Amino acid sequence: RAIKMGQHDAVEEFLNLGCDPNVKNAAGEYPIYIALAMKDEAALLLLFRADASVFIKKGGLTFRENAQNAGLADVAETAAAIERREKAMRQALSFPRGMC
Repeated sequence: RAIKMGQHDAVEEFLNLGCDPNVKNAAGEYPIYIALAMKDEAALLLLFRADASVFIKKGGLTFRENAQNAGLADVAETAAAIERREKAMRQALSFPRGMC
């Protein structure tokens, strides 16, 4: 609700209190997609900082693809950077001990 009302201070406070940014609301919406639909880049940044997953798909598309379709190139690039970082982390963790 705080995202829908544009109350960034409240969003930040909820996240600081431990609210999970990857949990659907009663209507089945993820916070990251609510912020995307509202084109609220400030809320998206707060959610990214709280580890909101860019791997949750909507309509069969990744978050990055949905951001591109919404015309938010900067948000799509941020999501792509997060995807690359996560992929690199998974690859690094898959090396046998002593190989890094």
